[in-house]
Amino acid sequence: CGVPRPAALKPGALTFVIDGVSWLAEPGKSSTLFTVVDRGTYLDVQVPKSLNQAPLGPISAAVGKAMPATCILQEPVSGTSPLPPCIH
Repeated sequence: CGVPRPAALKPGALTFVIDGVSWLAEPGKSSTLFTVVDRGTYLDVQVPKSLNQAPLGPISAAVGKAMPATCILQEPVSGTSPLPPCIH
């Protein structure tokens, strides 16, 4: 929690919303780095590729309760879709 602004967070970056929390995904060789991008503080979660599904649902619920959003992203039409990132 409290990590620097991701360098990949710029117009056109792949972002998605889970339970009202906006995430940026940065796939790597052995893991994917997910960053919460719509709160006053950035939060990173690194998930190994060996997991079939990232545990972002429960984490999103906790973030949503503890940290108010500081910017709004367009709600995805269906499931996970690329959205314009919050820039702050």
